[in-house]
Amino acid sequence: MKKLIITSALLVASLISCNTSTQLSNEELDRISWSAFCKDFGYNEKADANNEKAINDYLDAWRGSVAEEEAFNKLGINLYN
Repeated sequence: MKKLIITSALLVASLISCNTSTQLSNEELDRISWSAFCKDFGYNEKADANNEKAINDYLDAWRGSVAEEEAFNKLGINLYN
């Protein structure tokens, strides 16, 4: 009986620690990144999609930045899986 309880506890612990993650496409990651950038920098996600200044700010100040990584982390997205 004791062995069954220990085995059950280990099984439950291993199931709880399982992380089922879904792989997002590059297009989805780009969309999420753009959305987070717009919120952070005060741009309108749709209206500024063709705004040259917004796009330059996005590429120069956001892509690959710590702020972008933190935005993904807040959403539970780990880019390094």
